[in-house]
Amino acid sequence: MRRPIFKEKRKAKSPKELLYCKGRIASAIGELTDDGFLVYKGGTSSIEETKSMNKWIGVLRNRLLEEDILKEENNFYVFQQDYIFNSPSAAAATVLGRSTNGWTKWKDKDGKTLDELKRK
Repeated sequence: MRRPIFKEKRKAKSPKELLYCKGRIASAIGELTDDGFLVYKGGTSSIEETKSMNKWIGVLRNRLLEEDILKEENNFYVFQQDYIFNSPSAAAATVLGRSTNGWTKWKDKDGKTLDELKRK
């Protein structure tokens, strides 16, 4: 039995469904993956945090700063690498600096929410 010398390259599934989360000054692009919600390198996150923000969001943001995943640049935080969050809401809350529902904050280019795209 002959074995191929080169393994066949995996074909890309479908084109990525890019999703956008925008705040007053923060703006990030990401996608829902099998592993969680991926936010792409270069996205920005608000430095300001609301007083009503859940405590765990602040803890998560501080950890991302300590690990140099987020870095302060020009009055906002910038993702230095792609990062997978365990949920769309954790990703959106990190980007916006406040408690929020990621299923309604992440939207496609046409303005449809992640909730409309995946849950309905």
